[in-house]
Amino acid sequence: MSVEISTEELERQRSLVVMGLPESTDPLPSKRAAADKAQVSGLLDSLGIECGPSIVYRLGRSFNPTQKSARLLKVLLPARAFQRQALTAWRTKNNTIRSSASQLKNIQIRESLTREQLEERRRLHALCTGKRTKDGQDWIVYAGSVILRSEVHIFRQQMQTQSIPPSTPNTLSSKN
Repeated sequence: MSVEISTEELERQRSLVVMGLPESTDPLPSKRAAADKAQVSGLLDSLGIECGPSIVYRLGRSFNPTQKSARLLKVLLPARAFQRQALTAWRTKNNTIRSSASQLKNIQIRESLTREQLEERRRLHALCTGKRTKDGQDWIVYAGSVILRSEVHIFRQQMQTQSIPPSTPNTLSSKN
């Protein structure tokens, strides 16, 4: 039995999306692209990832120097293993990286997501925000669920014993 995976899915599995990395104001597109690649290479160096990006490009409309926020950067890495390493390293080193370099203080890194995954992520974040506003507790989105930060250890135990798939939306606490 053979499972076919589309080219887009294979590319998505080895891609990262970087938010908040400043855009170059150089008038030449090639120099802006080179500056983006250099910034991403520096970020990968600070994460300890031993590869360079295969492709780096900005998402969204073309460069506009009056735009208030930087466009998202899509980063294609040579293999999925490098994507996983980068995400793991980002989770453990992001506070150190943000404090050491002022140009990196507002960045976020996430895996590349499909449109459906992005919509589900937005829905979960909206639910989380609503719960925080309603009861003032520290609700978070964790493994595709909205839970209290203080109950992450309970959720992990439940995942191990019940084999809850991480993409299944769930609300752990009965304090809905």
